[in-house]
Amino acid sequence: MLRAYFDEGNDAKVFLMGGWLSDVAEWEQFSEEWATELKAAPSIEYFKNNEAMGLKGQFAEWTEECRYQKLLAFARIIAKHELVGFVGGVGLAKFTTLFGGSILPKKTLRSILRYTEPYHFACQCVISMTLGYQVLEAKNLSERVDFIFDEGVRFLDDCAANYPKLKSVLPPEAAAIAGTVGSENDRCTPALQAADLLVGQALLNLRSERDNSCIEILTARKINQFDCLKPNLASIPKAVDRVNVAWDAKRRRG
Repeated sequence: MLRAYFDEGNDAKVFLMGGWLSDVAEWEQFSEEWATELKAAPSIEYFKNNEAMGLKGQFAEWTEECRYQKLLAFARIIAKHELVGFVGGVGLAKFTTLFGGSILPKKTLRSILRYTEPYHFACQCVISMTLGYQVLEAKNLSERVDFIFDEGVRFLDDCAANYPKLKSVLPPEAAAIAGTVGSENDRCTPALQAADLLVGQALLNLRSERDNSCIEILTARKINQFDCLKPNLASIPKAVDRVNVAWDAKRRRG
């Protein structure tokens, strides 16, 4: 059985969701090595890229050099194992224009259209692209892929509820290997911490022209990158327009 673990992050320009795919046996070996590195001096209880880059939380009072060496150690563990990476992006300027014509309060619009957040689009996208990769490149037509996301993100419930509908529109080969969608605590799950490292360093790489040794190590593994807004999304502004008409008519009646 295969498992794909995903985490998310964003800056002012882009929302990214990324993570790694491997089989259960590989994840078990990976998790043991990750746990060993967590305990290695200077030790931390868990890894969060945001805390590492901000020298806060688990990385409070660390020097930049110690932080740098710890990042490289984690990146080398990822590069050592048979993992396949996926990073999907949602350009926030383009995304905002999709819903920019709405006259409804955002909360009200979400209650009607449901999928109004970058997380929604990225989540469905990484699931679809991961399954597509398995069918087209890995030639996997039988081994199930389960998806694990960081818990505590309320938009994940929307995506999990919509998962049966997503599977119904996937190619039959992809739907056949689509497993479950679940969540785990990233502080307790090394694979999610590895996903967090990938997303965090990918964001850093987009923002900076400086050499990023961590990304260079990570790219020893295959990383699939894609635009989660690339498909034709003209139906969204049209749906917003229809909701506007209904909302305006309701207000006039009221």
